[in-house]
Amino acid sequence: MKEQHVKNEYYEIHVDRHKNRSYITLRGYWPNLGVVPDIEKDFMSVPKKLQQEYTSLIDLREFKTPGPDVMNKFIAIENENAKVNTRKKAARVVTQPLERIAADRIGKDSGVKAQTGFFNSLEEAEAWLDE
Repeated sequence: MKEQHVKNEYYEIHVDRHKNRSYITLRGYWPNLGVVPDIEKDFMSVPKKLQQEYTSLIDLREFKTPGPDVMNKFIAIENENAKVNTRKKAARVVTQPLERIAADRIGKDSGVKAQTGFFNSLEEAEAWLDE
């Protein structure tokens, strides 16, 4: 059962302890970190709610490629989270090519070792994570 962890205009985070999974939805355009002042606190608290080898479903369908300082913050958060808890798989739902490139860059530049898949629908992503 999903529990709401954080919800605001730009993102929402849910966790499902039974599935050991985080659900992250990102929305809109984030030109700089000023529009998401709590991002580090909010995202850093997610792995602490889950067990090792957790999975993540990241919905980027309504997200626009962010400004450079936001991209760098995502990379830093991914690196820090990897020190706290190990993510086994990350499914990213992306329908726009530019956003897929940005999401792929975050994964590669962060050095996180999670298996990553890109999907066009939430259903496909969820099925892959359940394998």
